[in-house]
Amino acid sequence: MSKEEKEKIAQAVERFKAEKTVSNAELAKKAKINPAMITHVLGRKFDDYSNGSAIPESVFTSLAKAMGLGVDVVETDSYRSIMGKLAELKHWSLAGVIDGNTGAGKTFAINSFISKYPIGTYKITAAADFTPKKFVQVLGSLLGLGIYESQYDLREHIQAKLSEVKNPIIIVDEAENLTDHNYSTIKAIYDALEGQCAIVLVGANNYWSNLQAKARRNRMRAHCFPQIVSRFRAQVLHVPGMNLKDVAAAANQFGITDKAQIQALHQKSPDFRALFGELQHNQRMAELEVSNG
Repeated sequence: MSKEEKEKIAQAVERFKAEKTVSNAELAKKAKINPAMITHVLGRKFDDYSNGSAIPESVFTSLAKAMGLGVDVVETDSYRSIMGKLAELKHWSLAGVIDGNTGAGKTFAINSFISKYPIGTYKITAAADFTPKKFVQVLGSLLGLGIYESQYDLREHIQAKLSEVKNPIIIVDEAENLTDHNYSTIKAIYDALEGQCAIVLVGANNYWSNLQAKARRNRMRAHCFPQIVSRFRAQVLHVPGMNLKDVAAAANQFGITDKAQIQALHQKSPDFRALFGELQHNQRMAELEVSNG
């Protein structure tokens, strides 16, 4: 694993702790590693954490998996396509959709994009209990805004604040969790800032197809799905799936170069997350055999 890839994971740890408000001990428990290792990772002591010893690569891969990011330690085709699309949308202030299967590496690519373009980039992770009020409260918090009497007032201040930012982009991750009423809020922000602010909906489980189906069912109803589809349809990225080249690149990081082994991993693993889970399991078993002599 390269120093650059280790740095990406260290940055991801910092973001994860801030977003989830978890301690080193809590994250270490989830990753099944010694909490002291997280301290060393955050201190960037990658190659010399104790008497010249390097932090084992299994620590980085375990952390990445625990955060749901291990699938993207390797810059896969999906990673590059997501990064490219986000950069395009941010530059041109466009609305778009990124649709990919669970385990395709969308979240890590988004977090990498935030690290590369932190100014004017705002990420919201949707949840099933996200009300429109909660949506604008989270976005307002990201913009440093205070508490307002009404959802409408807060949204107006959000729009005013974003209009002052150069090339802002709002990224809604796990958008498949949004309730129907959230889309009216998203539409209102889009309409107020069209051509000034990019808005990206990132979802899984046939997210774009489901949006289109809702638009067909709701043409004469209260929800605004036809309008959402109309505004976002020009910029839809369907994230490519895992290919043999991606599997080989990941396997090489774990010291696997045999073509037959790589082919077997490709056939066995339905997505990147499963692939890295298998690679980490194999690595732990190999380490256990060595320690047992």
